[in-house]
Amino acid sequence: MGDREVKPKLFLHIGHSKVASTSIQDFLEANLDSLRAKGFLVADNDFAFPEKGAAAANPVGALEQLKDQGEAGAQRIQACLRELHARLTTKGSGFDKAVISAENLCNPGFSTAFAPALEPFDVRLIYYVRRQDEWLISAWKQWGVKVGKSLDEFCLEGTKTRYPAFTVSLQRWEPYATQVRLKPLHKSALHQGGVTQDFAHAIGLDATEFHHPGIRNASFDASVLEVLRFSPHLFQHRDDDRIFHFLETFLSKEIEPMRSLLTTDARSKLHAYFEAENRALHSRFFPETSFDAIYGNRASDAESPMPPTSELMMRFLGLQLRGIMDLQNRVVELERKLAQTQPKAAASGSGTGSARGK
Repeated sequence: MGDREVKPKLFLHIGHSKVASTSIQDFLEANLDSLRAKGFLVADNDFAFPEKGAAAANPVGALEQLKDQGEAGAQRIQACLRELHARLTTKGSGFDKAVISAENLCNPGFSTAFAPALEPFDVRLIYYVRRQDEWLISAWKQWGVKVGKSLDEFCLEGTKTRYPAFTVSLQRWEPYATQVRLKPLHKSALHQGGVTQDFAHAIGLDATEFHHPGIRNASFDASVLEVLRFSPHLFQHRDDDRIFHFLETFLSKEIEPMRSLLTTDARSKLHAYFEAENRALHSRFFPETSFDAIYGNRASDAESPMPPTSELMMRFLGLQLRGIMDLQNRVVELERKLAQTQPKAAASGSGTGSARGK
């Protein structure tokens, strides 16, 4: 009997959304050349796998567009995967592994679109989850605020629809995987305590040899989020984050944001509601980590009820004034630097004119 064919590894990071996916994609983009040197092809924004040059590593939008095309889009996904397999198995290509990082892969429809083309690969699933109360607060900031929902309303919807549905999302992909790595977003469960370090380890790399960009998608003060909740006209659609990007620059990083937007009672109900699922995932995938360290009470969980609207407005006004003051200081500094360079430029221009006159 001849040697068994070695299947090329396909690492599928399937999410979950709001669980550091952007940081993982930043890591892939920042280390693209190093990853290629080690035999990896990385899916880019167009769901292509370039071998040279810079490229962003976030195919979420491209995959969503293909999904919207129905059967035609699924066939295009499968064609891309078959082409990828051919490249990874071509002798002398220098590539034998691939990575696809897209948090929307955990959503319905994607596993069935991928499935017909996965058999020739050694599929390794990478999936990160998060304590549900923390996830719901992050998701509320990303989506609920934009449509005017309160945090309580958003969390109530989560319990009614049992979302985030970590186990259900995982079950969609497990039949096609030869290996599954599921980790919670908590330093005690992650390799070297960081999500990008853990991801590097998951794909078989020494995390210390790579650059690790910081965590993105900053949290905001409760007063800011409440004001935005009453201003849905600031957002053109659910994925419009321009105002958040502006506020990351505008608001001072020195002001400690208000914490713990959930009451103790609401948080306890969420923990109880998801406890059975969390214990099952813990027992199966990360039993070496303390369950209480991840899902138990923390000092930051201390109840801090939302202040009255008048207090939130005054706090937000104070944040605005501080931001305006910081911007003014920047303008003054820029004007000072410009004034220092203008005399030199004028002298240089005068000298050039004299030389030409001669």
